[in-house]
Amino acid sequence: MVQTEEKIQKTEDQMELIVTQHLELVKQIKMISMLQSDIANQVVQQHENTEQLYKALGLKKDLSYYSFNLQNEEGH
Repeated sequence: MVQTEEKIQKTEDQMELIVTQHLELVKQIKMISMLQSDIANQVVQQHENTEQLYKALGLKKDLSYYSFNLQNEEGH
């Protein structure tokens, strides 16, 4: 009887540890996900800043510069 109670207690202790570790793992995964999101936002912002700089320096034209209406072109 005592051995059974000890085994049950040991199993409960192990389960509690597993739950605690699982919660910590979920917390860390959430933090990694937030970090990845922040990095992605920084990359997008840096790309937009670079595009603006190229346009300001005249090294690149805005996409609207290349737009045209096919209906107004000859032969249409």
